[in-house]
Amino acid sequence: MKKVNGVKIPERKTTSPQFRAKWSKLIDSYSLEECQKLKEQIISKDWMYTMTNPYSVEERFILFLLNKKLQKPINAY
Repeated sequence: MKKVNGVKIPERKTTSPQFRAKWSKLIDSYSLEECQKLKEQIISKDWMYTMTNPYSVEERFILFLLNKKLQKPINAY
């Protein structure tokens, strides 16, 4: 943590390159049905109603990859 005027500023959390590579390969190999099941499993997890994000950095990255695969590309004319 770095300090600015005596106030601790937490460092931003990121996923490791190994984690990103592993999950990118896994999700590319999944079928659309498997991707949909995994997305529903992550989204349906129980959490308390708080102001903070209920998902971890890793879960957000996996959701990003799943959304990217599940959503059809938009054709621009």
